[in-house]
Amino acid sequence: PVLINTVANKIYHKFNTAENLEVYSDSERTLQSCSSLGLKLGVVSNFDTRLEAILQSCGLLSHFSFLLSSEEAGVAKPNPAIFTQALQKCGTAADGVAHVGDHYVKDYLASRSVGIHGFLLDRHNKHKDSDVPPEHRISSLDELPSRLQQLMD
Repeated sequence: PVLINTVANKIYHKFNTAENLEVYSDSERTLQSCSSLGLKLGVVSNFDTRLEAILQSCGLLSHFSFLLSSEEAGVAKPNPAIFTQALQKCGTAADGVAHVGDHYVKDYLASRSVGIHGFLLDRHNKHKDSDVPPEHRISSLDELPSRLQQLMD
């Protein structure tokens, strides 16, 4: 048990830094584009208190107005309560909010269940047989700013 705890602790702390994580090349561009549209950006994640440190380490934290981890919320996606809490942090009605995520149930369906505009990030075309309309599906984050602009028009 002591060895397992030691190894688990080392792994836990190893994944607090950018060197052990991959930031997709479209992430920074998309965050900058969304910010230039005047959008308030936040994170809703099934993660723990390391989220802020990880985003800081990856150079992405400054783009976000708020973070909400499942640990902080006390519930995890797909529970709609985490999205309700995010709406409170955001200070915006659901119909003025969009959520993008890569999980069909936890991100797309769950966000839409509370009235948020959900987008499914399907980088590898894994969800081609789902009932997600093409206008709600993106294969790259680079597609997101134009989709959000369409919602605002």
